[in-house]
Amino acid sequence: MPPLLSVAIMTYNRAATLRQTLDSILPQAAGNPDVEVVVSDNASTDGTAELVYGLRERYPGMRYWRNATNLGFDGNVVACLENATGQYVAYFSDDDIAPEGFVAGLLADLVETRPVAAYLNHTPFFNDNPMETSAPTQPVTKRLFTNPTEFFLYTGLGFISALVLKREEALKHVSKIVPDRGTAHVDIAARTVLSSPGPFLFDGTLAVLARHDINSGYDPLRMGAMNTTAVHLELLREGLLTQADVDWHNRKTIRLFLQRLIVTNRLKGGSHLVSARELRALYGKDPLFYLYAWPLLLIPATLLRWFAYPLRGLMRMRRKILLKRAKLGRPPPHLAPGQG
Repeated sequence: MPPLLSVAIMTYNRAATLRQTLDSILPQAAGNPDVEVVVSDNASTDGTAELVYGLRERYPGMRYWRNATNLGFDGNVVACLENATGQYVAYFSDDDIAPEGFVAGLLADLVETRPVAAYLNHTPFFNDNPMETSAPTQPVTKRLFTNPTEFFLYTGLGFISALVLKREEALKHVSKIVPDRGTAHVDIAARTVLSSPGPFLFDGTLAVLARHDINSGYDPLRMGAMNTTAVHLELLREGLLTQADVDWHNRKTIRLFLQRLIVTNRLKGGSHLVSARELRALYGKDPLFYLYAWPLLLIPATLLRWFAYPLRGLMRMRRKILLKRAKLGRPPPHLAPGQG
């Protein structure tokens, strides 16, 4: 009988962080017939195979799939769906960490609610220290949705390590992927959700610690915000979202994320640099774009650095204070009394 859950870990040339990921998940899944751990390797050349084979001596139930060639991020998203055997697939990145209780809590949620899709609360951790975190990205509450649009707009479904999909439903939408855009998980998940009556689960329990790496090649402005907006426009054309839904998403992006992402993108510069014309084409219909984002595109990058680097220093100081509070048993400001 196939397991209820496959935890599918996508990896490419990250043996060091993959070891930490596996060390956080494998002990939780060991000996449980309801869960399998699958490593989907995009033809790594850094000793990933040796690492996994070594761990399989202790955890023989772990499965390892090595793609013949590097399929890219989008191809590996599909490979996970095709090679997993569980009724549900929980995607997990090779540099994130699962806190204690991740597997047991997720299995209990799936048995209780049988959702078409689930999305898990998460928070970043900094400086390779899982104890140095910020507030969870979303409210620490559990919600069961029956309205697919409400669930999609509430969660966004954009962070892959928070995404759990019913495998047979997700496989129906693989053909909708736009190759090499880096949004295959959203391409599939959005259509899985918006084409189904549900139910859908958001679990507010902190379930994933996401590594924050400012030196990675990932560009959150283009590959995150802009490409996700492109997905929303495709869903509009397919009749799965309304214009009001897209406008709401764009306004949320402009108000909450776009300023920080533009500053980060301009400080990186080089091939990552996004032009003002590209941003205006996506967001320029909303007047808030010219209030929140447009001025940042006009300020010289040198002047931006004068403000950005001191601000980052203040943010690092704040994280250290929060970490110290946690060690002293004092709840951080973002937690209500009794939650610390």
